[in-house]
Amino acid sequence: MAAFIEAQRRSAGPRLPTEVPHVLGELLAADGKRIRPLLCVLGWQAAGGAGDAEQVVQVAAALEMLHAFTLIHDDVMDHSELRRGQPTVHHTQAIRFAPGRSPAEAEELGKHTAVLIGNLALCWSDGLLHTARLTLEQSARVLPLIDDMGSEVFHPESAGSGPGVGRGQGTRAGRARNREGVIVRHLWISLLWAVASPVARLRRLGSGFGRQLGVGEPSE
Repeated sequence: MAAFIEAQRRSAGPRLPTEVPHVLGELLAADGKRIRPLLCVLGWQAAGGAGDAEQVVQVAAALEMLHAFTLIHDDVMDHSELRRGQPTVHHTQAIRFAPGRSPAEAEELGKHTAVLIGNLALCWSDGLLHTARLTLEQSARVLPLIDDMGSEVFHPESAGSGPGVGRGQGTRAGRARNREGVIVRHLWISLLWAVASPVARLRRLGSGFGRQLGVGEPSE
């Protein structure tokens, strides 16, 4: 992941502020469970581990980069100050913009910058995925599932806002259902990639494993 971020920094040159890859790199390197990329790799190994391990790791990295995008945007929506034991992206950016500005101005600039950094993480996730040298057959099995997973992030009901919902409460509760299904999808991705089995059979296998972990199934 660090090598990819550095390659993107060199490729963009002065167009990309040095702060951006630094912030993303720190978020991705911070303490965390890494359950999503781990499920991706473990599912591939459970299915026999055939093929190029570097491809699997790159797809797993793309999923973790996608997760970073959701974390950054979630933290802005939830007004969170800490993520993985460190200040959130919008909080660190607000501190960076603080000199010479009012607290309100610095906070707004921090949020705006964090949203842009999150958007870049989404683009880089796509870049990681589409340079993983998937075969046409692998792409046909895996990409629709990743598209569905990405779309779920933007479902309106995930915002969870409404009368009587406290700050941060609705967003966290509303998005929890989508997150549960997304976790199981990471396992499905590796299973669909590794073996050409019927999709329904792999869905049952992946969901059964997910239930043992205490997470739900993706919405149909």
